[in-house]
Amino acid sequence: MANQHRVSLAFVILSILVGALMLATGIYIFASSFWRSITSFVIGCYYILFGVFIILFEIIHIPQVQKFIAFYYYWIGKGLLFIFFGFLILQDHGFFLFVGIVILVVGVLLCVMHFILPAPTALIVRERHSSDYGQKHSHTTTTTTQSQHNSNP
Repeated sequence: MANQHRVSLAFVILSILVGALMLATGIYIFASSFWRSITSFVIGCYYILFGVFIILFEIIHIPQVQKFIAFYYYWIGKGLLFIFFGFLILQDHGFFLFVGIVILVVGVLLCVMHFILPAPTALIVRERHSSDYGQKHSHTTTTTTQSQHNSNP
């Protein structure tokens, strides 16, 4: 069990590295082609945005967001996303070649890990208090039921 936790932590660190590389790629594209091409400008903004989100979601678990990006909370979903971005970044020279290969390798490793380890977790997992959640829903249900009974003569 402790060995699985160490491996999971290593992949969280690798995913943070991928996020940092995407952020650096976005800043590089954004800075180098700011006035040349609107397409490069937008792609740079996307890489910056996704780099920040990858780093954020690796460090902090946000349950409200998990329902919208549920695929990211599984090894294979995260791996396929990294493979997608790795191919988008991959070019035939220098920095983009390095970053593309690193992201592709991490993505493939994450896909393989899907068949070996259970689902990954963020470094800081925030949990809602189940008692507060249950009280809110039971109050809503009670209020709804009472209003339905009062409306019937």
